[in-house]
Amino acid sequence: MGLFHRKSEDSDSASDTATLTYPLNLEGRLCPLLDDPGLLFDFYEAAGLRKDLKKIVKTQRWEGKPPVPYSIGPDALQKLLYSLLQSPAMRRKIASRDSSAGNSPALHQAIWGWLAARNGKLAELAEKHTHEKKDRLFMAPSAFRETIQEAKEAEILDEQGAQQIACLAAAFAMLQPEEAQDLLQAAAEAFPEVAAPLGLPA
Repeated sequence: MGLFHRKSEDSDSASDTATLTYPLNLEGRLCPLLDDPGLLFDFYEAAGLRKDLKKIVKTQRWEGKPPVPYSIGPDALQKLLYSLLQSPAMRRKIASRDSSAGNSPALHQAIWGWLAARNGKLAELAEKHTHEKKDRLFMAPSAFRETIQEAKEAEILDEQGAQQIACLAAAFAMLQPEEAQDLLQAAAEAFPEVAAPLGLPA
């Protein structure tokens, strides 16, 4: 009876993990916030990564990849990007290209570039709370909470502030899987409406 009960708990735990979305589950589908082809495309457009993105979709293969037209317009590129980022293997592959030698096509980097374009003051404030390691920026959950509080006090969050904070939390969660839950929770504490879109368990 005891062994059966323990096995059931293990099974439940595995089931719970399987239902989590990215970035809480590195092998999962994109969380509801990121499960938006238009928003994903806006990340890459605002970050100036369209050329890098086109090169990737032309040269890389992944399961479920849509047909690539000879001339890739915005609509086709958006569909290809959405398909690419739903693939855990491709997310890992493009993230491994992250380098100070040039633009990175990684999703977290696209989000950072998008934030800098959409709310430069928030991006500057956030950067002050980061620490660098191997050409990448990281942020402790406690520092992220301080960033949110300071952003509110400085009144640099507009009507898109909740979304921007949620996206920033997701970006750092991608880089810091061990602290992903805490980072996303920090965003949800400040803006409860982003909890479900970030894929946080109810």
